[in-house]
Amino acid sequence: MLEPLGISTEAESLYSLLAPLGQARLDELGERAGLSPARTTAATAELAALGLVAPLPDGEHRALPLGMVVTGLREARQHQLDAAVRAAEGFEQRVTAARLSADENGFISVVGREAMQAASADLCDRAVREICILDQPPYATDVSPHEDAAEMEQESPEFRALRRGVRMRTVYHPGFDPRRMAVMREFAANGEEARIGRVPLKMLLIDGTYAMIPTMTSYTEEGPVRASVLNNPALAEALQWLFERAWEAAVVAFSTPTSEAGVQDRTEHLIQLLMTGSTDLAIAGQLGVSERTVRRWVSELMDQHGVQTRLQLGAALVRAGTRVP
Repeated sequence: MLEPLGISTEAESLYSLLAPLGQARLDELGERAGLSPARTTAATAELAALGLVAPLPDGEHRALPLGMVVTGLREARQHQLDAAVRAAEGFEQRVTAARLSADENGFISVVGREAMQAASADLCDRAVREICILDQPPYATDVSPHEDAAEMEQESPEFRALRRGVRMRTVYHPGFDPRRMAVMREFAANGEEARIGRVPLKMLLIDGTYAMIPTMTSYTEEGPVRASVLNNPALAEALQWLFERAWEAAVVAFSTPTSEAGVQDRTEHLIQLLMTGSTDLAIAGQLGVSERTVRRWVSELMDQHGVQTRLQLGAALVRAGTRVP
């Protein structure tokens, strides 16, 4: 019955005789249990180590309440488990760090959706200053919008880093759905600096040092999911340069100007979003208006430039000197 506590059959039989009596000489109880003196001594030591019996001055032993002892054992073992988990996490971090620095070129290959999620979480958790992201679908992790920030922290390592004060800059490729838009808004509300523009590749760059880049096959729904994680100073510098060029060419997301001067800013923002190829839905989400309002604004622009189609509008905007992101 007491085997789950790590108590041997002999120690259990000895305790079963002592508990109803409260206190007694264990050598006498050992004889009643059919135990030799050596086995009685071993069983007594076992019970004492678990805190189930306590010696008395007259050579007797007192039985301690089993419920109280079991509660104490449970708490002690929970502490041991917690310590084991912390030790395992620390060991895993050291192993990951060793793996990242083990390859002479600073590369490791990550294969599979779960492995990519784990690598991304490890990189984001080690971020200190800044995370730079070039973002476009499909996604290895399906993050959902949450009203509770704590739930989002559990689901997204990027959000955890953002909440603990790490700067985050993201360039989103146009063409996201309402669900992704809701997630983007939640990130922006918590301090993410978000822009919209053409994204040449998917990338996660940590403190200008570590990076994770999915392979081209990971850009398709049916393709194998794999990525390269790198810790190479020269490549990290080149990737930072690439990110900065994409950042400079992108337009700010979620602008909602309302003043007269802001109307001009809004129009310029609308034009920039149109030039990135953003859908009406995406533009509506970023400007905080309805799709119908976006279509009306686009129609007004077409009237201003004397054109009939959006393709003609794009050409007219280019002729007018609008910068294409």
